[in-house]
Amino acid sequence: MTLAAFLIDRDGRIVTMTAAAERIAETAEFITVRDGRIKGVTLYDTQKIDGAIAEFMYSAYREGNTETLLLIGTSGCIANLQISPLKGGEDGAVAIIDIEPLNASAKALDRLTAAEAEVAVALLAGARANEIALQRNVSVETVRSQIKAIYSKFEVRGHVELIAALSRSVE
Repeated sequence: MTLAAFLIDRDGRIVTMTAAAERIAETAEFITVRDGRIKGVTLYDTQKIDGAIAEFMYSAYREGNTETLLLIGTSGCIANLQISPLKGGEDGAVAIIDIEPLNASAKALDRLTAAEAEVAVALLAGARANEIALQRNVSVETVRSQIKAIYSKFEVRGHVELIAALSRSVE
């Protein structure tokens, strides 16, 4: 679990946040906080975040599923935003939103399909193939095939080399 976390209520309002989450919001690299809600730095990202929170509250929360989004920061870096159910939350909190800036450039992901980019971001965030398959509602074999395609496009042989290749693209 990342240190940059927000607890939200059923209406998507922030109940509390960690100091790291406050710092991320203050930099306005990936998100901002307006009217007690998490917003994107662009209208498009705000719509993505609002839609993901609405979808999460509508179905994912009841089913115990997680919603994940890729956010592109103002400097071209990427972050993983994950909305997860919170059982027994305090002060009416029902979900936790983790924001994990990833040491990779969005530009480097341009060579991937949209599905491959989602898988690459999940890999960077530490997810395994079976977890990615569950999140994306596809088979593990589909995810493994996408991972092979990602490795091929970046000319790497494994996870560690992929992270290194994406990190080099930031420099």
